[in-house]
This record gives sequence, structure tokens and C-alpha cells, in this order.
Amino acid sequence: MLKLIFLGLAIVLIVVGLIVLPMPIPLGAVMVACGLILLISVSATAAWYVRNYRQNHPKADKFVRAAEHRLPKAWRKILERTDP
Repeated sequence: MLKLIFLGLAIVLIVVGLIVLPMPIPLGAVMVACGLILLISVSATAAWYVRNYRQNHPKADKFVRAAEHRLPKAWRKILERTDP
């Protein structure tokens, strides 16, 4: 049940973040990032898709690797699951 709640929260964060993304304040990007990390943490399928995306798009992988150093330790561990 808890997994379903987190899954729903992740989807809401991603959708609302995409809606807010064009605003001058980068709140939408933060919301999308939080939603993706939450989605990866509860869904093996989402982690697989992100891993494949990072493997096929080296620029995106480079961006994620650069951002990993600035993230909290718990978030870094979640993103390590998606290392190509």
C-alpha cells in the first residue's frame, strides 16, 4: 500500500513539475527531479528505463553524474541503481 502511495506522489510531482517548468523560477525542475528519484526508488521498471536512457544518451548521463555530487547521500544511492 505504501508503495502505491509513493508511486502516486511521484507521478503527481512529475506532472505538476512539468506544468510549472516554464516559469522563471526553477521550481518545476526540482519537482521533476524529486518525482523521478521517488519513482526510481519504488519502481524497478522506472529504474530500468532511466538506466537504458542514460546508457543511450551520454550527455544526459554526464549531466546526472555531475549532479550526483551535489545531492544528499540517500538520493545518490538511488541514482546509483541507474548507472549504465
